[in-house]
Amino acid sequence: MTAGLLRRLGVGPVVLLCAGILALALGVRAATKPSRPGDAGAIQRLWLLRDDYEPSIFLKRGAWAGAGLRPYLDVFSEYPPLATWSFGLPYLLVAPKSATPAAALAEIDQTKTWEPLNTSYSTIWSVLMAGCWLGTAALTAALGRALGLAPARALALLAPAALYCALQRFDPLPAVLVSGATLALVRDRFALGGALLGAGAMVKIFPALLVPAAAAYALRRGGVRPMVAIGVAFGAVVAACELPVFLQGASDPTWDAKWRPSGYPKDAMGSGRAALAVPFAYQESRDTNPGSLADRWLRVWSPVSYDTLLAWLGRFRLLQAAAAVAFAAPILRSPAPRNLVAAFAAVVTAFVLLHNIYSPQFVCWIVPLAAVAGGGRLGAVALATALAIDVATYLQFPLLAKQAAWDAPAQRLRYPAAFGPVIDLRLALTGVLLVLLAGLAFRRSNVAKSDPVAPPSAT
Repeated sequence: MTAGLLRRLGVGPVVLLCAGILALALGVRAATKPSRPGDAGAIQRLWLLRDDYEPSIFLKRGAWAGAGLRPYLDVFSEYPPLATWSFGLPYLLVAPKSATPAAALAEIDQTKTWEPLNTSYSTIWSVLMAGCWLGTAALTAALGRALGLAPARALALLAPAALYCALQRFDPLPAVLVSGATLALVRDRFALGGALLGAGAMVKIFPALLVPAAAAYALRRGGVRPMVAIGVAFGAVVAACELPVFLQGASDPTWDAKWRPSGYPKDAMGSGRAALAVPFAYQESRDTNPGSLADRWLRVWSPVSYDTLLAWLGRFRLLQAAAAVAFAAPILRSPAPRNLVAAFAAVVTAFVLLHNIYSPQFVCWIVPLAAVAGGGRLGAVALATALAIDVATYLQFPLLAKQAAWDAPAQRLRYPAAFGPVIDLRLALTGVLLVLLAGLAFRRSNVAKSDPVAPPSAT
């Protein structure tokens, strides 16, 4: 009876239900106090959706707005422009006490996670991200209806890890943009889809990998013109975001900071390019984190030298790009909306599985697309697998990771015994999901009865 009721729920009721649960989660979060070092109740508070550490990073990356300084030049950020600019939004409502830019920046940098400036910023950020996550749920429900699937599949976005990360991180931003782009493409609004993918890439780089599949879909559905529209719209948005960063760097050729990438001359052109390169130079220098396949494989299961590890990470990046191109093939073969969504979900899942960093919040990228990747038994199994990844992720973080203790002699964190097996389970489930999504993307039967494989204009 419950399953039948869920199938009958329309987009409106699903969105209202999601809004109510998000509001409840925000209320519970606001009713708790942030944890301090040594708090015995830290784990219990995490059950109540409270984590101020990640927003404290955003507080610092958005300090350019609070201190009246320049992003990338005066204030470091490892994130693309739209993400970095978004971190400045809460400063419209909160501000440091210091008057001068240098003093304000120092105050922000020294703010503890439990101090008022950070907790106020964190609360505002959570509200903003809850709005983005609600938008993602609404778009997912609408996408489900457009694909002939139950809008109630969007309720998967309320799974524990997705809900937890959505309120503490900034991943709802790329998620809502990718969901919007997917729905736009399904409705044959190609320029809008390309523009939203461009905006997504300016928050997190992975939406750029969806362009090959999107272009293949546009080509088969409408010909060369819509394919070009996607490329032009994507490029225009990226240029509109990167141009101000370049001009700011070029306007101060001698700007200097410890994070300025090397190899760029201190002239207008070189400084402009250095400003553009700041976030990418940082990300390029990262190796692995404990949750990634690369870390488990190359540092735990079959340890290799650091140089070998870096070489393998380069191969993984090539595989990520290869997956982006490979999943354009089923779209060229069968350009149906469900195939597009399954291909998008597969590209994102491959990116996450092969990335050198597999953070818990990446579940916010996987779940919305996997929820509506296909119908029938295979589609249901894909959705169930995405939910299993969510549960394993929540076990990994916050529950197990927050019980880690610092080992001073070894200068490293010591995690509970179950931490490694839970990571391995999550990685295995991600691999299974990728196989299922590939099956949906290449499967001709993954087509709604009301949708032709290709419209008359493309055949």
